[in-house]
Amino acid sequence: MVTPDGARIFVGTASFDDGMNWNGLHHIDPNIDAERDMLIADLNKVNAIKTLSRFQLSTPRLGQDVAGDPWFTDGKAMLVRLN
Repeated sequence: MVTPDGARIFVGTASFDDGMNWNGLHHIDPNIDAERDMLIADLNKVNAIKTLSRFQLSTPRLGQDVAGDPWFTDGKAMLVRLN
């Protein structure tokens, strides 16, 4: 998306796929926050972050994906402004 003043906004999620089952569904690592944290760490390594805000998007929770794999999250999201 592009804001009226021309800023680009990207929204995304990430998970680590550690395999597939016979139905073609992927298996994810249950710690879905780890990929978020790794992305932030990688952006920090290359000095790509101008500002970073962490906020509580939901309560911490446990769940299962459509393949039946368990997952958990702290419910936090990051708002990152890149250089």
